[in-house]
Amino acid sequence: MDKLARISDQFFVTPWKDFEDLMELTFPRSFINKKHEVIDIENGKRILIDIPGRTKDNINIELKDDYLTVSGNKLEKEEGIFFKRSSSSQFSYSWNIDGFDQESIDASAKDGILSIDLKYKEEPKSSIRKINIS
Repeated sequence: MDKLARISDQFFVTPWKDFEDLMELTFPRSFINKKHEVIDIENGKRILIDIPGRTKDNINIELKDDYLTVSGNKLEKEEGIFFKRSSSSQFSYSWNIDGFDQESIDASAKDGILSIDLKYKEEPKSSIRKINIS
C-alpha cells in the first residue's frame, strides 16, 4: 500500500469508524432498527410495531389490493410562559399479505406496541369421491 493510501485511510476512514463505534455504543443498531418485526405464530404471522406515545386513535390500518398498510402520526404541542414548541412524527409500513386470510386479521395496541395477527389461508381440502357405475 502506498503512503498516500495509508494517509487517506487514516484521514477519512478512521474518524468515521470511531464515529460509528460511538454511535453503536450510544444507540445500538438493535435499538435503532427495531421499529417493527414479524414473528411466526401458530397458523400465521404476528407483526409487532413500536408505537410509543401513540394511541389507537393515532394509528390507521388499511387493506387494499392484498397490501396491509399501517400508518400513524403524532402531533405534540407545548406552551410555556416564554416558549411554544410543537413536533410531529409519522410512520408507514406496508406488507403484501397474499396467502393470508384477510377476513381474520386481528389488531390490538397495548403498552406502546401494536400487534397484528395474520392467519394463513386454509387450503381447500381435496376430497376423493367414488362414483358408482350403473
